[in-house]
Amino acid sequence: MRMLAFVCGVFAICTCAASELHVIGGAKTKFCLPDINKVADVPWVPEDLPGTPSAFAFAGCATMSDHHVKDCGTPSSIVGGLVEAKSAYRSQRWGDVGVSALLKKIASAPGAELKPAQDGAVVIVHNEKLWKPDWFIWGKARRLASQTKPHLEDDDVLLASCHYLPTMSFRSFGAYVFDCDRSILAGDYALQYTYRSETLVPADLKSLDAAMIAAIDQWRCD
Repeated sequence: MRMLAFVCGVFAICTCAASELHVIGGAKTKFCLPDINKVADVPWVPEDLPGTPSAFAFAGCATMSDHHVKDCGTPSSIVGGLVEAKSAYRSQRWGDVGVSALLKKIASAPGAELKPAQDGAVVIVHNEKLWKPDWFIWGKARRLASQTKPHLEDDDVLLASCHYLPTMSFRSFGAYVFDCDRSILAGDYALQYTYRSETLVPADLKSLDAAMIAAIDQWRCD
């Protein structure tokens, strides 16, 4: 395995001596992805078409053996993710979701279940008839009042979409049973990442966002 050498300054922007170099449209710097976080190439995936926004995928600590976790750099719950241009970001607001979009159908079609959580600050949407594998976690812009029927409004934001994992396949990760996908704007780029969780309702996603952004900042290079 190649070694990764960094020369770091005050702002954690480093010169990359050996790694996978990526240029993301609109980002202030390039990114040097360490070998340990590199995702294996898949030969049957076609190359991007001209005009496709620049992006790179990365592997997180949750996919690695104990031997490699100490060097992996991401929070321990991270499965992997994608760094891409801000232009590729899709709004997570309920009001920006198209009427015919699957997210809207899941929340309104027969079989839809909307359950409040965190004292009305979150609504969990599940539709076993239309889309059984996934739960959709929405953060309320305005907390639901007591006894109010759970519903979604324009300014509510999709926090994560989660799917169940058989626990027997992940004994080394304790009781983790869900993989959850999250999408955010992270300064000069957009970030999608998957985290492994014991519960559907996120405890502190802002802190996890900050930890992921800090990890990616360590990959910045001249």
